[in-house]
Amino acid sequence: MIILKKGVEEKCIYRVIKTISKDKKEISNNSIFNLDVWNTFREDIIKFKNIGIFIDSNQNFDPSFEDLESLKIIQINFLTFKDGRPFSLAKNLRRKNSFKNEIRASGHLLPDQYGFLLRCGFDSVEIKKDSKSLWLKVWELESDEKYQPF
Repeated sequence: MIILKKGVEEKCIYRVIKTISKDKKEISNNSIFNLDVWNTFREDIIKFKNIGIFIDSNQNFDPSFEDLESLKIIQINFLTFKDGRPFSLAKNLRRKNSFKNEIRASGHLLPDQYGFLLRCGFDSVEIKKDSKSLWLKVWELESDEKYQPF
């Protein structure tokens, strides 16, 4: 998997943590925690730097101000490319919650969604490496004129 940010490949500095052992040794800087782990170990996690949260598109995420202040990245996983909820979540995080840090899309995405992802508030996408050239072609075709505002 690779990260594209406005048409440029970036190195991913984060690791995704899906489970935590009893000794909590997995909690560290530069980690993205799934929502269940976040909800269980939130107080331990927010003590670290460069932390994020991983949310599936079918999960509810209603962050507090303190949560948003501690998160450097929110990764929203599309369970299907037809699911519009992540677009709304990203837009609300930007407009209603004034979230300024990175919002990343992952999961079942189509290259032709790239421009709309960016217009809705996503900063980056996680994609398969072998589809990079197609995503970059779509990015190059992205126009500054938008017929569908976000």
